[in-house]
Amino acid sequence: MANTALTYQSSFGITFTVVPQVGVAWTGITFPQVFGDIPFGWTCAISSITKSGATITVTPATTFQSLKLRILASQGDRLQIFPLSYVNLAPSPDRVIVSVPFDYNNLVQFDSTNPPLEVLVTTFLAGFTTKSAVVQISQFLAVAFFKDGSYTSADGAQPFSSIYGASGTFTDTGNLMLVKTIPR
Repeated sequence: MANTALTYQSSFGITFTVVPQVGVAWTGITFPQVFGDIPFGWTCAISSITKSGATITVTPATTFQSLKLRILASQGDRLQIFPLSYVNLAPSPDRVIVSVPFDYNNLVQFDSTNPPLEVLVTTFLAGFTTKSAVVQISQFLAVAFFKDGSYTSADGAQPFSSIYGASGTFTDTGNLMLVKTIPR
């Protein structure tokens, strides 16, 4: 099963009035014990999005007993979904600010006559791959808020007026700002 793409046609369970935004979230995994320095993880790709479903392609880097994913779909400006890709090329200190390319002006849409007061921006994991001999891998990637002169991670919503700009969660230079931490 490793490195063999598996394709699934997923139904949303309803028919949207327009083609929705779609994402995939990882919800569970079981796998045999891994020995040595081998590739581990999977990637997901979304294609053929229609009003009633989408095609999901999962490519595992190793063999799993089970891999559970949930498809997410939304329509409108109150819940927006955007697949992102982040490549962690090297180990980092306990906490580092990272930027992921993101075209806010062309992707995010709000009703200009009725903008929200607050916005919750969050991330969810759809896939990952690693090559490591460590027994446990743990990393936390959270949305960054600019507060008191620097970026930090925080739970909850932030004012709509502060999500986009030079020091916003979404920068005017085309990035989404994230905080990566390694729990101890």
